[in-house]
This record gives sequence, structure tokens and C-alpha cells, in this order.
Amino acid sequence: MRSVTVAKFGGSSLSTAAGIKRCLNLIKTQEYQVVVVSANGKMTQNLDLLVLYHRQSNTQAFGQIWAKITSFYDAILTELSLNSIKTSRFLTLLMALKDEFNNQEGSSDAFRDRILAYGEYLSAGLLNELADFHFVPATQLIRTNNMYGAAEPDAPAIRKNVDVLINEHDFSKKPLLTQGFVGCDDDGNATTLGFEGSDFSAALLSEAFEAESLTIWTDVAGIYTGDPRYIQHALGIDQMSYAFAERICQYGARVLHPRTLEPLKRANIPLNVRSTLESNKPGTLITNQGVDSMPVITSQVSKIWLHHFDAETLEHLQQFHPIKIVSITEPFSLAIIETQNAVSQIELMQQIHECWLVMQKEKKYAR
Repeated sequence: MRSVTVAKFGGSSLSTAAGIKRCLNLIKTQEYQVVVVSANGKMTQNLDLLVLYHRQSNTQAFGQIWAKITSFYDAILTELSLNSIKTSRFLTLLMALKDEFNNQEGSSDAFRDRILAYGEYLSAGLLNELADFHFVPATQLIRTNNMYGAAEPDAPAIRKNVDVLINEHDFSKKPLLTQGFVGCDDDGNATTLGFEGSDFSAALLSEAFEAESLTIWTDVAGIYTGDPRYIQHALGIDQMSYAFAERICQYGARVLHPRTLEPLKRANIPLNVRSTLESNKPGTLITNQGVDSMPVITSQVSKIWLHHFDAETLEHLQQFHPIKIVSITEPFSLAIIETQNAVSQIELMQQIHECWLVMQKEKKYAR
């Protein structure tokens, strides 16, 4: 294991000029050697809409989305007060994106991946103008197959690319900056690892660097007993095992890309999930030895999943809710509730979580 620490900054943390400045401050104070960035805000979704409207020859809708993108970056550039040279370099990249749509190849999956990759290009381009990084495009690091939209990474090839970099540069003096989500196939075409794939990219690079740790910075201070956007009084979880984190991600937890933990498990690299908005909080530490002492509620479409609830709690909840127990065996119990719509789902998750909190208080007082 090398003395390298890796940080990945999510799109929500990079969605404003103030957020970008917070990220840059964390990179400096935490002394990260490798930095991986997502696209700014919801830029990937906007780029996907550009592809859609381009394919439909819907020039009006295309123009509206393009105006939205340029307005977004105009506001950020103004607030960041970049000088004319740096602004010009960034705008050249932005115009290169628009020029891509003069290509008649718009119907191919390869074209879509090439366009979506610009989200991370633009995000990294901004950071690279604001601080002293050694920037290396992800297309030179993350080798994949040509399954566009959900490319499969080639871990040995990624390791080889990283070894070359390590031999040539000292990242303790100038940190490496690269993009998440994006890779490259054997023919030099840009590929993507699937939506929210920047977490996966950071984990793959952490493995290749034999990193001490990976920290994923987002807008939520770790993993909670339920999604804090919908569940009041959700409790933060200090630590968790790879296995449990992997389980809840597979069942709808939106904190991590589901495949993030694969390379970290192989290399036994600790993962810390923290918030740029509350950087004083330690977040959730995920390791092979993590103790799983808290249950978690997740949701997928019309299903609510209850993870790691004890048998007594599930039996009590079944008196009030149509809970079907899938498994009560170790290491983690699993139960499911079918729901009719998103509104009832959120209300039901809130009710179950509140009921669990009350039971915990009663158990505490009974001791």
C-alpha cells in the first residue's frame, strides 16, 4: 500500500461557485494526492437531453437546453472571477462540445458517450484553471471495453497506466486531477461507466494506486438509517462493512454507485463518505471490519426494503404494515413492502422509521 489518499467530489458539491471553492479548500487542507471529479450539478442529464433532441432534430428544445448549460457556466465563471485567458480556455472547451453536434453520427451509442463525457471534462477544466494540478484525462487512465453506456473496466490495464504515472510524477507536490465516469476503449473512443459512475472510477483508481483510503465527498454527511431527504430524524451511521454497504446500494441506497465497493474490497481500501457542506462531521467509514449495528431503510420504484432489522422489530412492524420477510438469517435480515405510489412510499418509510426509533427508546428505558 502506497501513502496515497484519493478524493472524489460529487456533482452536488460542484454545482455552484461556492461549492467548487469548498472542494478546492478541502483538497488543499486534506492534502489529497489524487482527485476525481463528477460533472457539475445535473450536467450529465442536460447533456443526455442534448443528445435526445439532436436525434429528434428538435432544434427548439435543443436550443433551450443549450441556453440552460451556457447560462449555468456563465454564472459560475462570473462568480469565480477567472481572468480572460482562463475563461477563454474554458469557453473553447464548451464550444468544442457544441461542435460535436455538427457530426452526423448522432444516433450511435459511441456518440452519446462522447457527449456525456463532456460533463466531467468541463468540471475538471474549471478546477484545473483554479488551482495547481497535474491534469490527466480519464481516457488515458481508465481502460474499458466498448460497451458504451455501461463499459466494463480493465483493471490490469488501469493499473499499468497508473504505474507509468507514478514513475513519472510526484503527486505529493502536485495532485493528480482526473475525471470520473469516463473511460476509453482500445480504439481510443470515450466510454462511460454508467450514470453516477464517478464513484466507481475513484474506486478503480484507488485500487490501482494502492491507496491508503478513498473519501467520497457529497452533499450528505455519510450513510443514514434512511434517506434524510425524505425521512425526518434519520440517524447517521458511523461505520459499516463492505458487505452491508454493498447490499443497501444494490437495493436502492443512492449514496454510492453499486459497483464502487468491488475494487475497494479487492484491495482492502477503507472508504469514507462525507459531506462538503458539513466537513466537520466524520461521515461513515466503510471497511472490511466495519461493525453493522444499525438497520437501514431503502426504496426502489414500488418497493421499500428493510435491512438488518431484528426479528422482534419486524414482528412488531408487521402488526401495522404489510411487511413480507424475505430473510431473517445472518448476516443481514431483509424485508419488503410493496407500495402504490411515491407519496405513500415516503409516508410509509417515515412511519416505519419513527416506529423503530420509538422501539429503540423503549428498549433503552427498559434496561
